[in-house]
Amino acid sequence: MSTKNDQELAALMKEILTHLDIQGDVQVPDAVEGLPQTVQVSSPDAGRYLIGKSGQTLHALEHVTRLMWSRKTGEHANLIVDVNDYRREQAAKLAQIAHDAATRVRSSGRSEALEPMSSAER
Repeated sequence: MSTKNDQELAALMKEILTHLDIQGDVQVPDAVEGLPQTVQVSSPDAGRYLIGKSGQTLHALEHVTRLMWSRKTGEHANLIVDVNDYRREQAAKLAQIAHDAATRVRSSGRSEALEPMSSAER
C-alpha cells in the first residue's frame, strides 16, 4: 500500500471513530508483502468499548472497516484492526497455549484437545 493509501485508510478509521464518538490515535504501519495491512488504534479511555467481550466488537469493527475500504478502493481489502495491541496480546496468549499443549503431549505421548477457537485463532 502506498503512503497515500495509508493516509486515506487512517482517515477512514478516524472517520469511523468520530461517528462512534470515540477519541483515539490511528496509525497505519507500512505493509509487509503477503500479510494483511494493519490499522492500529490507541484509545486508552474507550479501548474496551472498541474491543468488546472476547473481541466481538473489534471483529465487527474490522469487518465494517474492510467493507468500507473495499468499496472505496474497488479492491478486496485484507485488513486487521488492532485496538490497544489486543490482537497482538491474544496471538501471544494463543502461542503460549499451543506451546504448553505441545510440551504436555511430548511428555505424556497422548493427544490433547484444545479449547474451541475461532477460525482466525486456529
